[in-house]
Amino acid sequence: MEYSEHMLIGSILNDMSDGILVIGFDGRIRLHNHAAEQMLGLPESSLNNRTIANIMTETENNDQLFECVLAAVHAKQKIVKTVPYFCSSQTTYLRITTDLLRLGGEQIGLILQITDITEATQLFITKKRLANQIMGLMNSFAELMVTGD
Repeated sequence: MEYSEHMLIGSILNDMSDGILVIGFDGRIRLHNHAAEQMLGLPESSLNNRTIANIMTETENNDQLFECVLAAVHAKQKIVKTVPYFCSSQTTYLRITTDLLRLGGEQIGLILQITDITEATQLFITKKRLANQIMGLMNSFAELMVTGD
């Protein structure tokens, strides 16, 4: 069976585990995949042709993510940033990566990739906390050895 380029691109977008948003320089979402809706905890098709600023007003405590995206759109620049995202009383950690989208050599918008890195971030936080506890124990031990108490 022959596959058209359009069918392959659609299949790739739909099957990706990372969220994808294509955003015009006017801040309007032109294209997205289902994973983006799921990661952002938004109802199906709620991103269609909406602006980032409009979606920002509908979510609570997630200004850091949306301000980062709006800044990238406004400055027409690439970014890579990890931000916390709050949804349904859960905190996830999302790595946001933007890249410029070009058509015929002209910059027409941004591609936003959203990767859920919650598990890795929580592991890092736990390791950091344990390392700090070990350092505290070592300092207490050294102080005890010096003072003899």
